Amino acid sequence: MRFSKWIVSAMFTFSICSSCQLFSEEQSNKPPVKTGAKEAAKPKTGAPLDSVMEALYAAHTFEQTAVAPDGKRVAWVETLLGRDGAPDGHTAIYVADRESGGAPKRVTAAALKVARAEGGLDWSPDSRQIAFLSDAVEPGQLQLYVVSASGGPAKKLTSAKGLLATPRWSPDGKTIALLSTENATRAAGPLVAETPETGEIKDAFFEQRLALVDLATGELRQISPADMYVYEYDWSPDSARFALIAAPGNGDNNWYVANLYLLDAGPLGLMKPIYKPPLQIANPAWSPDGQRIAFIAG
Repeated sequence: MRFSKWIVSAMFTFSICSSCQLFSEEQSNKPPVKTGAKEAAKPKTGAPLDSVMEALYAAHTFEQTAVAPDGKRVAWVETLLGRDGAPDGHTAIYVADRESGGAPKRVTAAALKVARAEGGLDWSPDSRQIAFLSDAVEPGQLQLYVVSASGGPAKKLTSAKGLLATPRWSPDGKTIALLSTENATRAAGPLVAETPETGEIKDAFFEQRLALVDLATGELRQISPADMYVYEYDWSPDSARFALIAAPGNGDNNWYVANLYLLDAGPLGLMKPIYKPPLQIANPAWSPDGQRIAFIAG
């Protein structure tokens, strides 16, 4: 049986080789094709990959956009490009007046010619100020800043050690909430690379917690439970509560089983679950009347 398979294989190979030889002989018998002046005059095209990359680098990348509550201004976070035209790892915030149509102005906590990582912007309810994150003081360490939308120097509010993310003004404009991971060296989440193993066997979890920042003193106070990892949140319209998507334990593993919670914004920080989804949920948002909470599920 095995011998018969070899015969069939040998016949098939021979037929292919015979065809190749015949094709080669036919090609050799054809007269040579003369290259005319038109063929010689055709421009040589560059490498397709190079042209694609040039087009990508020429495009502006916007990581975030936000229209002021009064609709008169728009702010955005834009990726900066290096000397070679490629993204250099830094971002900048720009503000444009929709009514005047003037040139956009850069909002920064650093010198204007210094590239930094700046983003996470949020408008104050009265449209006069912008809260944002910047590593202007120490590269890689974000801090919370507030700046006038009309221009001027930015005011540094926090001196945190760890990760800060997603600042949001309270609807009454009296405080700013954000996500804080104290002393963390990396972000957590299912798409974030794990910390390299060092040979020491231990579990080190850094819980991302919801915190409030005092606008006058810059004091950062964490209000969500220490054993609960907060992924996303939203202020209630009356500034009294938060809707949270959170889960206990490791932030790397539990996003897909996180629940929807209510958290009191007061000193006690009372927290209670209000919905356990059958599948993953994200992006909680209060209704304007404060009676319902919308989210994405699936």
